[in-house]
Amino acid sequence: MRPGEIGAGISLWPNAPAALEHLDVWPDVRGAGAMQVGGARRPDGRWLNRIGADAEPPVEIRLVHRADLHAQLRAALPDGVLIAGAEVSAVSPDGHVELSDSRSERADLVVAADGLNSTARPQLFADHPGVRYAGYTAWRGVTAAPFPLDAAAETWGRGAEFGATILTTGNVYWFAPCRRSFGRVALLGDAAHAMTPNLGQGACLALEDAVELAAWSALPQESMTGFASTTRGGVLARNAWPPRPPVPPGSSSPKAGSR
Repeated sequence: MRPGEIGAGISLWPNAPAALEHLDVWPDVRGAGAMQVGGARRPDGRWLNRIGADAEPPVEIRLVHRADLHAQLRAALPDGVLIAGAEVSAVSPDGHVELSDSRSERADLVVAADGLNSTARPQLFADHPGVRYAGYTAWRGVTAAPFPLDAAAETWGRGAEFGATILTTGNVYWFAPCRRSFGRVALLGDAAHAMTPNLGQGACLALEDAVELAAWSALPQESMTGFASTTRGGVLARNAWPPRPPVPPGSSSPKAGSR
């Protein structure tokens, strides 16, 4: 691949600037990025949380165009160390690298930072299970002209999300991921969204799932026709709350499906 206008926007959260500071390139990258103010919100526009300068305490999050980030990183390299358009076809544990144009290189250390569909990974780790499709389809792009945007936001809808953030040029980077539903099957707890032990959320979210699913299953059959459209990959969307059932006289308000 040759350097150029590739990709769209990229958000740099605090851990990225910390690394870029060690490379002495953060000041230049920071200047090429726009400070983000916004957060996540519901389809009706109500905020669920705030990030960036609006957070408490404020957190610096910068949005840059990927091409600008690449340019700053390339500029920091010594002359002659970057070979563009060189496709790696094979890597061996002894540091021998074969290129697709029949050239070969040997190094003391080979860093295979070749992304999701890595060429090196299956060659070096034969037992690695490989990439597993997580059910997402995403579209992303940058507007051709500046566009007025009052805040950076990711809107969580039913089975889909939409995000928009602003670049220093005034152009807007947007992205729209969605997930497929799997018919009449709903996964719950770790079967749907496994958690690592340090998060302490496995049982908590399983309980939340159970309450939401129970509320849905108590509804009349005709109310379930839209169930698949309110799921993400067979998992109940967090903001896809079912209608509250009627409260019998003298009883307390039901908790299931309420926030």
